[in-house]
Amino acid sequence: MNPRKINLSDDERQIFQAVVQKGKSAARSQTRARILLKAAEGSRDKDIIDALNVSPSMVAKM
Repeated sequence: MNPRKINLSDDERQIFQAVVQKGKSAARSQTRARILLKAAEGSRDKDIIDALNVSPSMVAKM
Protein backbone atom coordinates (compact mmCIF):
# COMPACT_ATOMS: atom_id res chain seq x y z
CA MET A 1 0.00 0.00 0.00
CA ASN A 2 1.47 3.28 -1.10
CA PRO A 3 1.41 6.53 0.83
CA ARG A 4 -1.66 8.63 0.24
CA LYS A 5 -1.23 11.72 -1.93
CA ILE A 6 -3.25 14.24 0.05
CA ASN A 7 -2.29 17.88 0.19
CA LEU A 8 -3.93 20.00 2.86
CA SER A 9 -3.76 23.75 3.02
CA ASP A 10 -2.70 25.29 6.31
CA ASP A 11 -6.32 26.26 6.96
CA GLU A 12 -7.57 22.73 6.30
CA ARG A 13 -4.88 21.26 8.55
CA GLN A 14 -5.86 23.64 11.35
CA ILE A 15 -9.53 22.75 10.97
CA PHE A 16 -8.84 19.00 11.17
CA GLN A 17 -6.50 19.46 14.13
CA ALA A 18 -9.18 21.48 15.92
CA VAL A 19 -11.74 18.72 15.31
CA VAL A 20 -9.39 16.17 16.88
CA GLN A 21 -8.26 18.36 19.79
CA LYS A 22 -11.65 19.71 20.85
CA GLY A 23 -13.18 16.27 21.12
CA LYS A 24 -16.71 17.67 20.86
CA SER A 25 -17.50 16.44 17.37
CA ALA A 26 -18.83 13.01 16.52
CA ALA A 27 -16.38 10.12 16.82
CA ARG A 28 -16.71 9.44 13.09
CA SER A 29 -15.70 13.01 12.25
CA GLN A 30 -12.72 12.81 14.57
CA THR A 31 -11.59 9.53 13.02
CA ARG A 32 -11.90 10.93 9.51
CA ALA A 33 -9.90 14.00 10.53
CA ARG A 34 -7.17 11.78 12.01
CA ILE A 35 -7.04 9.70 8.82
CA LEU A 36 -6.70 12.80 6.65
CA LEU A 37 -4.00 14.29 8.88
CA LYS A 38 -1.97 11.07 8.82
CA ALA A 39 -2.41 10.77 5.07
CA ALA A 40 -1.22 14.35 4.62
CA GLU A 41 1.91 13.42 6.59
CA GLY A 42 2.58 10.73 3.98
CA SER A 43 1.63 7.71 6.08
CA ARG A 44 0.93 4.47 4.23
CA ASP A 45 -2.58 3.01 4.37
CA LYS A 46 -1.41 0.06 6.48
CA ASP A 47 0.27 2.40 8.96
CA ILE A 48 -2.90 4.49 9.24
CA ILE A 49 -5.00 1.35 9.74
CA ASP A 50 -2.68 0.08 12.46
CA ALA A 51 -2.22 3.42 14.22
CA LEU A 52 -5.91 4.33 14.33
CA ASN A 53 -7.35 0.82 14.54
CA VAL A 54 -9.71 1.41 11.63
CA SER A 55 -10.81 -0.83 8.79
CA PRO A 56 -9.10 -0.82 5.40
CA SER A 57 -12.38 0.19 3.78
CA MET A 58 -12.61 3.32 5.94
CA VAL A 59 -9.12 4.41 4.87
CA ALA A 60 -9.89 3.59 1.24
CA LYS A 61 -12.94 5.88 1.30
CA MET A 62 -10.78 8.86 2.17
